[in-house]
Parts: sequence; structure tokens; C-alpha cells
Amino acid sequence: MNPDFASALDLNDDAVFLIDRASMKHLEVNQAACSLLGLSREALMARRPNETSRSLGDLEHLGSLYDQVIAQSPGARTAEWVVERAEGRTCVCEVRHRAIRQADRWVIVTMLRDITERQQAAARIELLEAALRKAEEEIRFKATALARADEELKQFAYITSHDLTEPLRTIASYTRLLERRHAPQLDEDAREFMAYIVEGVQRMKAMMDDLLAFSRAGWREVPMHALPLDLAVDNALASLAPVIQRSHATVEREPLPTILGDAVAMTQVFQHLIGNALTFQAEGTAPHVKVAARDEGAEWVVEVRDNGIGIEPQYFKRIFMIFQKLHPRDRSEGTGIGLAICKKVVERHGGRITVVSELGRGATVEVHLPKPG
Repeated sequence: MNPDFASALDLNDDAVFLIDRASMKHLEVNQAACSLLGLSREALMARRPNETSRSLGDLEHLGSLYDQVIAQSPGARTAEWVVERAEGRTCVCEVRHRAIRQADRWVIVTMLRDITERQQAAARIELLEAALRKAEEEIRFKATALARADEELKQFAYITSHDLTEPLRTIASYTRLLERRHAPQLDEDAREFMAYIVEGVQRMKAMMDDLLAFSRAGWREVPMHALPLDLAVDNALASLAPVIQRSHATVEREPLPTILGDAVAMTQVFQHLIGNALTFQAEGTAPHVKVAARDEGAEWVVEVRDNGIGIEPQYFKRIFMIFQKLHPRDRSEGTGIGLAICKKVVERHGGRITVVSELGRGATVEVHLPKPG
């Protein structure tokens, strides 16, 4: 064959085989064909065309295939072959056959392209898609279970706040009635025991009310409206005015940013944070609270800093857990749920809440909130 023609075939990245239909022998192969099969040109030229793949059968079977290609001329016929390389490795090839009339003979042009990696990639993608479908099903299942659990929690909170409150009220009322009617017959110990009963009832009622408040903090989606945080602080300070006056506290403020959020919920956050800062003070020290904000790029960090008794580092995470108190009841009247509510509200706003403190040197609660997009 013309050397220039052979050189031209070598420019093709696909493996090319030129086969004489009549003799069923190779007329020419290009360098890509030699590389694909791992054979020299001489060795490949000495092979019969059907020895490229075991699936081709004998020469008669392959000849029948070539006749079909000739019948389709000038159209092409495509297929996939598993091709055996000289070192024993196999690969999957996309095959195109075309018949060309040359003088008095038919020449079959067979082009092979190795698609092994493409098929393997497709198989990996199929496996990944199957895994993704399974993961999506699990997520849907867990989301359904979570929604069901959330609904059950709402029902539990309703029962706690309504159905259990009445028996507690009854216990407290009859205990007081018993004390009033039979006080002369009761000794000091009996009156003290009844006081314990009333105190316990009141404490349980406060815990149930706070549990309801905690559960309600996550009941509804946060309405995303433009909210100047200064407004939320104004509302919180208005509610805390009697405490501020009674404790001779000073509240220092810097301008706060505007976020997307719920005014009622964020007011609740500042009321708890400033309220805690006013409560946990060293005896004889007037509370000083500072509310400020700093720009951290993608988020605002709002700080509520106090000059109180501080918190030890090992309690930084515990204080945001429900009903976790670091101080005895005679030191604080709360149930230990305020910071848990703050954490829940802030997370509903796409943020997070942390604390920085040293024992005896005050505490700074940091509320990280995303900037409006």
C-alpha cells in the first residue's frame, strides 16, 4: 500500500484496519491499532481479522458480517467488541465498519475506539446515582419521622402546659386551704412541710411553662423580614426596666445592624441575655451590660458583655442545654431554659451562639447571625 496513505492512517487516533473482503486479510493497519492490541505491525498484519476478538467467531461468520456492511454501503455499521490485547488484558471498543469499493474489490474499513474508561465511568455514575437515590429515600424517611416526632412533641407540650397544670394548681390550693383551716392543729414542722409542697408545685409549674416556651421556639418557620436589631433590644429593655432600676444597672449600647429575622423571637433572645447579665453579679456590684456588634464578613457578631461572676470554660456548652443551671435555686429563680431558647431561636435564624468568659471577670455571649443575602 502507498506509504503516504499508511502515514495518513497513523494520524488517526482510532485504531484503523483495512481488510480485503475477498481474501479476508489485512491490507493495512495504523499505529493506533498496534498500540491497542499490543502487537507490532508485522505481527498484526499476519493475523486474520477474526482474531481481534473471540466474539467474532470464524472467518465465515465474519465474512457474513462484512457482506452485510457491503449491502449497507455507503452507510456504516456500528457495534461493541471485547478486544483481547497481547498481554491478556481485554478492553471494550466501539466499532464502526464501512465498505469501500476499490477497483474490482471491496475493502472493509474497521475503526475501533477504546471506550473501557467511558463505560467504567458510566458504571460508576450509575452506582453513584443508585446510592444517591437510596440516600434521598433515607432522607425522606427520616424527614417524615422527624416531622412525626415534632408533631408528637407539640402535642406533649400542649398536654404539659394545659392538662398537667390543673392538678398542680389543685395541689397548691388545697395545701394552702389545709394550712389556713387547720393552722392551730399544725406544728412548725407540718407548716414547713406544706411550704415545701407549695414551693415544689410552683417550681414544677415554672418548668412546664418554660418547656412549653422552648418547644414553641421551634414550632413555626421564622418569617424573614428586615429587622433592625436595635428595635429588638429596645423591646427587651422595656420589659427589663423594673429589674434594671432595682439593680441600679447601666446598659451601654452601640448601633446594631439590620438582619432578616423575627422581631418577637429576637426580642426574646436579648431579653434572656441581658436578663442573665443583670442577674449573675457579684454581691455589692452594680451590673454593667454592653451590647455591641462587629462585622465578620459574611456574618454579624452581636455581643452582650457583662461584668458579672463569669463562667468556667468547662460549662460553656452546658449552659445552652435545656434545664441546665450552674447556680442553686437560692441564687437564681429561673429554670435554666433561657439560653436553650436563645440557642434554638438563633439557629432558626441560620446562626449560632457562643460564650467567652473567665470566672470572676464577666462573660460575653456572642450571637453570630448571617448577613442578608
